[in-house]
Amino acid sequence: MAGLVGCGGGNGITGTGGSTSTGGSTGTGGSIGTGGSTGTGGSIATGGAAGGGPIPIAEYEALALAAGCNVLVRCGLYPDQATCLSSDQVVPHLYDTLVADVASGKVLYDPAQGRACVDATNTLPCTRTALAASNPDDASCDVVFTGTVAAGGACFLDEECAGGGNCQIDYTSCPSGECCPGSCVAPPPTVGPGGDCSTYGTVTCAAGTTCTVDANGSTASCQATIALGGACVAATTAIPCTYPLYCDKMSGTCKAPASTGGACNPAEDALDCDTQTDHCDTTTLVCTPMVGPGSSCDPVYSACPTYAPCDAKTRTCVVEPAVGQACDPTGAFCQGGNCDSTSMTCTLMPTAGACS
Repeated sequence: MAGLVGCGGGNGITGTGGSTSTGGSTGTGGSIGTGGSTGTGGSIATGGAAGGGPIPIAEYEALALAAGCNVLVRCGLYPDQATCLSSDQVVPHLYDTLVADVASGKVLYDPAQGRACVDATNTLPCTRTALAASNPDDASCDVVFTGTVAAGGACFLDEECAGGGNCQIDYTSCPSGECCPGSCVAPPPTVGPGGDCSTYGTVTCAAGTTCTVDANGSTASCQATIALGGACVAATTAIPCTYPLYCDKMSGTCKAPASTGGACNPAEDALDCDTQTDHCDTTTLVCTPMVGPGSSCDPVYSACPTYAPCDAKTRTCVVEPAVGQACDPTGAFCQGGNCDSTSMTCTLMPTAGACS
């Protein structure tokens, strides 16, 4: 999903990226603040008004980042839009490289699909059930950029590769955050249920299946995920329940998550609550909205939002420092980036500069 911000926490909305050492997806992101005037693109502060016109390449970065943050704030991953935009680590050099690639013809950009992707992202839901039925990564966001580099050609980004290929990069010999050259490889073929997936990266299991190690431990095959009511084992994720179902620890079956106010089990770590800003209240045993920063909390069954985890000493929800704020390298995590041991502040890797 090129151009969308992301973060950790398993929220399933958008994802940060960076290629793996074996040449995985470039991921998402880009530098902030180079989007230029909003023009026909829409309001940068809100990620662009839905239904606007095609987005010029010069405006796409800022609008896509704002749209991603709009979702992350609504779904409780950041306290506000400004903090998200300033603190979410995005892939270094991505947008500057894409702009240069589009100018040279190495990558094709579709302004209409850029608008469709931003609109789709802005409307992503914060419930697991609705999210499972709404995935722009498989639609408009997947065709915003089209690469032209054939397999074997030089690349820096997945988006440069033709036919949905990947830019295979050896990160063991290239520092993180640098422009790391690689070569385009064709996407692996998709295999159906029962297909062999023993060698990592050589095939992709079809939708609705997952690569599962067989009983003998020496081979693996694509197996269908478990449907509603199917038997599962909570202690293993070898064959998971079909998202957004979860494996109920009590019954050993795949169940649908409950809406706000529905019954839940604190031991499920909120996987049994459909709304991602809910937690399972240990007193009422129902899915309940998370408490705010400064509230009292239980470090084991935390009701705190992601950006303000429960401090074990004070037993209160404490907001993590944002980028540019003071931090303790031995203490809490930063909302974005890492705590620099020299400046004692939360910092991000530089993102600007095109790879060439």
